[in-house]
Amino acid sequence: MFPGVRAKNNLLLVGALAAASLTLTADQGDPSEADVPDIALPQGMHASVYEWRDLAELDAQQSVIRLREMKRRGYDEIFIDVSRYMDLIEMPEPRRRTELTHYRDQLSRYIGRVRAVGFSVQLLAGFPSLAHPDVSYLAPSILSLAGELNAGATAPGPVVTGVQFDVEPYQLPEYGRSPETVVRWYLEFVRTVIEARGDRATGDHATLEVGFAVPVWFASSSPPLSWDGDDRHPLGHLMAYLGSHESTYLSVMAYRNELSGDDGILAKVDEFLGEVDPASGRVKLTVAQEVGNVEPSKITHYGLGNARLSKNLVGIYEAFGGRRDFRGVAVNDFDGLESLDDQPDCVKTSPGGDLSRQVC
Repeated sequence: MFPGVRAKNNLLLVGALAAASLTLTADQGDPSEADVPDIALPQGMHASVYEWRDLAELDAQQSVIRLREMKRRGYDEIFIDVSRYMDLIEMPEPRRRTELTHYRDQLSRYIGRVRAVGFSVQLLAGFPSLAHPDVSYLAPSILSLAGELNAGATAPGPVVTGVQFDVEPYQLPEYGRSPETVVRWYLEFVRTVIEARGDRATGDHATLEVGFAVPVWFASSSPPLSWDGDDRHPLGHLMAYLGSHESTYLSVMAYRNELSGDDGILAKVDEFLGEVDPASGRVKLTVAQEVGNVEPSKITHYGLGNARLSKNLVGIYEAFGGRRDFRGVAVNDFDGLESLDDQPDCVKTSPGGDLSRQVC
């Protein structure tokens, strides 16, 4: 979703999946019980983590240990990448059936572990070309997967509470030639997802939540344009359309490692919110932060330690938690968040003010 995540497939074909009954089981782990670290987030603060690692890489024992540690730190939701699912549904038989069965088994086991630790789960999928008109019809397959997981669950409550799409259409080559065209493609992609969702429900009959990752500068990604019978800037179109449907949200990539200042997190979120109708509150907003080893350094908490990240997340919550449209905070991603444990909780600055990744 965000800068520095694993490469995602850029060319996929569509297919159909027969409904399958999935029984979710929790794997057993034996992690040592440690005290809650002083970097734990306050109770009542909704905090999510992106998990981009392939399911085959998630060892049962180690995944339980790392999940329990993140739960102790105050995180309560996991976005699980299932983009590979869109590759598998088009495989020829009989390989298709075998691969899908194996993938469903891996996914159901991991979701079982996640839920047993106390996290809620959303599926995560996307790549830039998913916004292209020739490819966007793939998206409903992820909604179908969520519906099948919920329909086949034996445990009480919804297995999957929602789906988030990380598309980032501005990475398409066509964007450089015609931003307006690509923005319209993206808006039509959003419409495809919402219409496909329809009244699909989670196990407790609530509408399946659907989210979309957007950069903090999305409001100015192109001049006002005509779409759906109206002339608005891109964010205005997106908010108006999503606001007419229930259970929708945006994950706003407000990537900075400084909380305050003209170029800090709060200023960037304020800039985004300036384009949002504060009276509506129907489209929820998650404020996301980056922790991967990416450039420029000002957009990531990499190398700055967990204390710095936690302080900034709490600062976001204190600044915007009172808004009716505030959904919570999110961190990209799980591996990067874990790596902060080995990084200093302070930084030095050069005379020019640039961050220096040196141990203090």
